[in-house]
Order: sequence, then structure tokens, then C-alpha cells
Amino acid sequence: AEFQNWVVDAFYFRDAGRKGYLVQADLQGTAAPEVFRAINRKGDGKLTLNEYLNALFRDFAAADVDQTGALTMEEIEAYMKRSGK
Repeated sequence: AEFQNWVVDAFYFRDAGRKGYLVQADLQGTAAPEVFRAINRKGDGKLTLNEYLNALFRDFAAADVDQTGALTMEEIEAYMKRSGK
């Protein structure tokens, strides 16, 4: 729940124009264009909250190698090294 709240807050923080979706420019420096295209399931150039949540929860699950539902700093650092993020 804590992670989800953080993700929702981050989405709305990045949605400075209060459009209800994010475009590539809203994620400058945080997601490469190819990553944006991969997580934009509809392919419409508008990343919805649901698409954003799904992408970050996939990252969370991949980082949570011991499957405890919580991330340690070691898991985060190892995931970042593995994924290049």
C-alpha cells in the first residue's frame, strides 16, 4: 500500500498540467523513449495512471527477490544494477 501511494503521488506530481495522463516530456530524465513506448500499452503516447502503476509494480516484483512484499536497500541497489535503471 505504501509503494502504491508513492507511485500515485509521483504520477500526479509529474502530471503538472493535470491532464490525467503523462506524456514522454513529463518523464524527462526518468524514462527513456523506448521504455515509455513499452509501458504505454495503448500506444497512444498517453501514459495513464493504470499503465504507470502496472509498470512500476512489475519493477517492484522484479526487485523483491525474496518475495516478502517489502524492498530492502540491497534489493533496490541490486535491481538497479541488473536493470540499468
